[in-house]
Amino acid sequence: MEGESQPGVAIVVVNWNDWQETIHCLESVRALTYPNTLIVVADNGSEDGSLEHLRRWAGEKLRAGGAVVEYTRAEALQGGEEEREGALGRAAPASRMVLVRNEENLGFAGGNNVAIQYALRRKCPADYVFLLNSDATMEKDCLTHLVGVARRAKAGIVGATIFDRNEGTITFGGRTSLLRLFFTPLVSWRLPPPDSHGGYWPSFSGRATGMLIGAETLQAVYAATGEYLESRLFMYAEEEALCYAAEKAGKSTYVASAARVHHRGPRRRERGYNPPAYYYQTRNRVLLARKILPPHWKMLFHLVYGPLVLWATMKRALRLEGNAALAMLCGLADGYRGITGKWKHHDRWLLCPERNPAGRPPGKKTQG
Repeated sequence: MEGESQPGVAIVVVNWNDWQETIHCLESVRALTYPNTLIVVADNGSEDGSLEHLRRWAGEKLRAGGAVVEYTRAEALQGGEEEREGALGRAAPASRMVLVRNEENLGFAGGNNVAIQYALRRKCPADYVFLLNSDATMEKDCLTHLVGVARRAKAGIVGATIFDRNEGTITFGGRTSLLRLFFTPLVSWRLPPPDSHGGYWPSFSGRATGMLIGAETLQAVYAATGEYLESRLFMYAEEEALCYAAEKAGKSTYVASAARVHHRGPRRRERGYNPPAYYYQTRNRVLLARKILPPHWKMLFHLVYGPLVLWATMKRALRLEGNAALAMLCGLADGYRGITGKWKHHDRWLLCPERNPAGRPPGKKTQG
């Protein structure tokens, strides 16, 4: 990628109506010490002026020795255009950015899929793709640690350790097995000490909040499934599906302790006003369990998951978080009905001020 000695990394950020957080995220990307990166921002049909704000930011920050190019979704899927790609190749590695304009909200999975395909099909394809949430920031040595672990461990995927940006606590440090994913809170796992296992350890999955994926791994997943992230999930649980497909293709996943990403996430007072997140988390766990759990664990999951969700909805209702409780019930029903893609009530919840008093896209993935 662009002739640099270090492997080339395309850093993919999906934006949806949240340009302030996306710019904050990009500022942390600009501060990285890793020498060979390309920023790829995929805008999911934003209606809040995001494109104009992102253009303005790029024009101010990447002006000296840099290059900023724009592609439609169709152009990006073809790997870009020769003349504009040439301009990127001549630019300083820390000052090149691609802005992909998706005409509609494709969800977290769909928006990332467009950007990933561009990164792999361009004339100088990426060696790695790093998925980064738009409401997250990276520590300056994060990418250096991730690439180092990927090369030492010969890993297909390396996840960062994720911290809550508001509270400073670790929210993700890996999962040892399927049980940790599907039977929480019945099964828990403590994070290994930072100096154990050479600073990294195997995990069933990474977290797409901050996750490095090798080009060969992405190509193997695409060959097996026809896409990179599962678009039917729309948002949430895509990383588990990806890591599962990668494992079937012989590509392992690790988590690196020193690679740190700080994720905003919802504050405690906002969590009850996040119905889409509750819906997708509930529904997609059912869809994923049907796909990847072995038969004996699948039977146990179906026995316990429904009661666990019902118990959780009761707790939400008692906290006067009725909207979240209702969304979880809808997610449970749609999961067992096999409903996929974008929730039919998704936009209604986000566009109604009374139902979204936080005044911003909700939850872990703001591009939903």
